[in-house]
Amino acid sequence: IDYGTNKKLPQIQAPVVVMHSRDDSLVPYRHAERNFAAANDPKWLVELQGDHNYSLTDREAFKSGVQRLVDLIEAGSGAGSNH
Repeated sequence: IDYGTNKKLPQIQAPVVVMHSRDDSLVPYRHAERNFAAANDPKWLVELQGDHNYSLTDREAFKSGVQRLVDLIEAGSGAGSNH
């Protein structure tokens, strides 16, 4: 199924966090990399651990990615992108 994410992301003018695991056996990691590349700044690519439905068990990486997004929104900043 193609949700057209790569076409929609450039239209978003808000911070974006892409979270994905290289261990995902269903959705290849390259999809996360493409989505990250298509998004505007500020953006982050957070690498999780675990397979498709288990990557959210990587709680520390997940919480860290979400916290960075929340901090940016609260600060009202447009700081640059990084991995």
